[in-house]
Amino acid sequence: MRAVQQFVEKEGLGNLPVRGTIPDMIADSSRFIRLQNVYREKAKEDASIISDYVTEILGSIGRPLETISEKDIWLFCRNAAFLRLVRCRSLAEEFNAETTNKDQIASCMENLDSEMVLYIMLRAVEYFHRQHGRYPGVYNNQVEEDIGKLKSCVISLLQEWGVSVSVKDDYIHEFCRYGASEPHAVASFLGGTAAQEAIKIITKQFVPFNNTFIYNAMLQTSMTVQL
Repeated sequence: MRAVQQFVEKEGLGNLPVRGTIPDMIADSSRFIRLQNVYREKAKEDASIISDYVTEILGSIGRPLETISEKDIWLFCRNAAFLRLVRCRSLAEEFNAETTNKDQIASCMENLDSEMVLYIMLRAVEYFHRQHGRYPGVYNNQVEEDIGKLKSCVISLLQEWGVSVSVKDDYIHEFCRYGASEPHAVASFLGGTAAQEAIKIITKQFVPFNNTFIYNAMLQTSMTVQL
């Protein structure tokens, strides 16, 4: 990365190294081949410059030159355009009323049926659990009573965040009605999603979610927000 950065700042004039391939295009064979060769030669030239920077950097930190092979440098140059830096916020930041992303919550809740309302409700359910030692609606004879208690939790949570939004009573009623149940189809989908994200991190391929994923099984929609 440091070698590529030096290349971008100097020889690249603000551009990443050329990949060496061109997208499909309409052209006759001879022109396409000539253009392809131009790209390949420029890619080799860029990779050679970056290789020199890598050699210089390895020497400056006392590492053997064979630590990074020419093959790895060429592969890195070809894929540099696909690199993504993901800076995730911690759970502590998300769950702290002072540091949670209030603006994001308020922005999403301009649509009262946004997936964000499900996030607010789930956080309110946790709030309810901390207060009462159980989830709302788990006992049929307490559903009606829990509706008022959960609504109070929603209001308290939004006040803690300092966010002036409203949540429809329909959502509060529904969260009490389902009584913390976990439908197998939803659990299966979310389990597969979590496995997919784990594979991304382990293989260091593709861009992982950043950072909170909300799934609405009723509408088959989802969203990712940084909270």
